[in-house]
Amino acid sequence: MNTTQSMILVVEDNPDNSTQLVSAINGLSTNGVDFQELFLQILPKNKQLTQDSQIPDEENFRQFLMLDNLDQVSLCFVDSELGRFRQNDDLPILNKDLISRVCGDLGIPVCVYSDAADEDDLERLSNWTHRYVVIDRNLSFDALAQLGVNISEGFEQIRNGLREDSAVEKDTLSQLGKILNMPEDAYSHLGLYSIGQVSALPIKLQKAGLTPDVLSRAKSVSMGYWLYNSVLRYPGILLNTAALGSYLDIDPDYLDESTEIKGAFDKALYKGPFYEVEPHWWKCEIDSLLVECPNETAREYLDNLGTIDIDKLPQAMCTESGEPDGVGYYCIAKKQPVCEVHSAGGHSWLPGGAVLSRISQSIWDGLSPFYAL
Repeated sequence: MNTTQSMILVVEDNPDNSTQLVSAINGLSTNGVDFQELFLQILPKNKQLTQDSQIPDEENFRQFLMLDNLDQVSLCFVDSELGRFRQNDDLPILNKDLISRVCGDLGIPVCVYSDAADEDDLERLSNWTHRYVVIDRNLSFDALAQLGVNISEGFEQIRNGLREDSAVEKDTLSQLGKILNMPEDAYSHLGLYSIGQVSALPIKLQKAGLTPDVLSRAKSVSMGYWLYNSVLRYPGILLNTAALGSYLDIDPDYLDESTEIKGAFDKALYKGPFYEVEPHWWKCEIDSLLVECPNETAREYLDNLGTIDIDKLPQAMCTESGEPDGVGYYCIAKKQPVCEVHSAGGHSWLPGGAVLSRISQSIWDGLSPFYAL
């Protein structure tokens, strides 16, 4: 199979959904492939790839991916619910965890599209250690396809960065800093995001006897999961739009719609892997802009530019109190600004570097008894 073009393997048990998603991916100049259709094409030539064989489903799926260079796919796009595969004896019984284990060994990133209801609140809020990335399936097929392609390109950006800096045993933080084009002031903060989990990866994989190419791909996937699920998801070193609005005390919706205000902070804009999925800004670069003002506030900084009427800037409101209560933090549950008084933070299940990430007090009050178990 020709893999010069980026290829996304769609693992979906609903043929209609798969057809529409593959079609949408192909419309973005990326090669989308239906897993079920491809598996049943290969099956007649490889009778060992059957659900009735003595080969476990995990090994069955692994052998399938190893055929005809399928292990070189750029992304495995997986429906969170694959129950219909159990009704077809010719197909292996798959689930997202089995797929992520096999793909992890082969250096293939996995993106799971899931309803929010598919995960309970505890899992949803603390899944930064997942071996796959999760996106909301309640989007149009075109939007899902675009998001999948952007995620695939993010992993490819990391792979390319490792190829240029090919020493797999090199310090992981240095490699990531180069790939992320990270400001110097951010290095010490990045290390707080449980980077040890990624740093230990080369030793683990080398013991498994993997080839240098697979080793490099597997490391890039681990880096990508850590970056997407931890650093980008939980504001601290990087701020998404809602977190930036809270930090600057500007209504996030107003900020999102104002190209002029966002343009004033272009210097801080993140342009590393996954930047097309959602905009982020380097907190240290924001601080370097604000420190030039005596009071170090966003309104003072914007006022000094002379092009923005700061009297018309709406304040960020605390999602818990509904008041401008001196916000500055980001509620990871509601994904909105929150103040320190009406939120809880410092939990051990959050990445250590997520210093601006908290959870609204009302939500925490409902969840805290479970965390105490």
